[in-house]
This record gives sequence, structure tokens and C-alpha cells, in this order.
Amino acid sequence: MPELLRCQPQQREYQQLQQALASWRKRPLGRDSVRIRRAQQLALTLERWRWQAIPDSNYVLVNLPAYALEVVHRDTVLQTHRLVIGKPESPTPTLSSRLNVFTLAPEWRVPYSIATEEILPRLRDNPLRGQA
Repeated sequence: MPELLRCQPQQREYQQLQQALASWRKRPLGRDSVRIRRAQQLALTLERWRWQAIPDSNYVLVNLPAYALEVVHRDTVLQTHRLVIGKPESPTPTLSSRLNVFTLAPEWRVPYSIATEEILPRLRDNPLRGQA
């Protein structure tokens, strides 16, 4: 068994997920489909980590459920930033990539699709909503 443990990803997040799954499995699941689904999601995430572990000790991790971005250096979180993420009908894309350059505080404009499909209908329904 110790040989198998050495093959696991060594990142702090992987170990935290393992601990979360272990404690989740100790709880009596019964017929609660939400709890069963959550345990399955944790196990699936661990499997993804095993197949695509982060190779470097320096990385940026986007944690969608926590709405957070972490800058990690040798298992130490140097910075944490809040994120805005997508909705179930327009989810945030996921990727694994090497960063060469990034932009701090980029200029951002509301995309046409969001303006016309989300914001404009709200303004039509309640034009005074933005005034407070």
C-alpha cells in the first residue's frame, strides 16, 4: 500500500479532497441522493487529479465552488482572490494550462449576449431596480 500512496498527487488540494471524502464516507448516507451524489463528485474529482495532477509546485488554482482563485507556491497559498463564475445554464469553462502571461485588472465590457439576454429583460421588468 505505501507504494500506491507515493503515486498520488502531492498537492495540498488533493490531500484535502481525500480527507473530505473520507469524512463524508463516515457519515451514514442512507437514501439521501444529495449526499450520495456529493460523495460521487468528490471521488470523481480525486480521479481527475490522479490523471491530470498539477506538475509544478507553483500554480494558480481556480476553485469554482468556492468562487476563489489561489496563487500557490510550494503548497503555500500566497494570494486568494474572489471570482465571479458562470451559472448552470452558462457554466465557467475549465482548463489545465501553463500560464506565461496574465493581466491584472483587465478592461471588461458586458458582452452583447449578456446585455441583451440578461440585463435588458431585467430593466424592462423593473427600470428602477438599478436606482437605490
